[in-house]
Amino acid sequence: MAADWNARARFYACDRRRAAEREAEQLRELIASERAAMREQLANVQANIAKRCAEVQPEPAETKAELARLRALHAQVQQERESIWRDRMWTDAMLAQRDPTAPLQ
Repeated sequence: MAADWNARARFYACDRRRAAEREAEQLRELIASERAAMREQLANVQANIAKRCAEVQPEPAETKAELARLRALHAQVQQERESIWRDRMWTDAMLAQRDPTAPLQ
């Protein structure tokens, strides 16, 4: 009877071990499939990032050209402002030198 009980205990332990091994194998397969799905998603994200980077790269050249154009316009406006200022200063100087008793021409 003790031998029968030992045989049953060994069978039960062996059966539990096989069940645990099957469950572990299923978990390994599930992990492998999840890992494959995550790698696929990562590849999609990397491709999307590479695509966006390729779209953005021509932009700095366009931005540099726009910046150069704006700087040229700013310089032109600054020159016009200085010219207007010089004209006003000259006019003020001429008015200051005029004799107030002299008739206007």
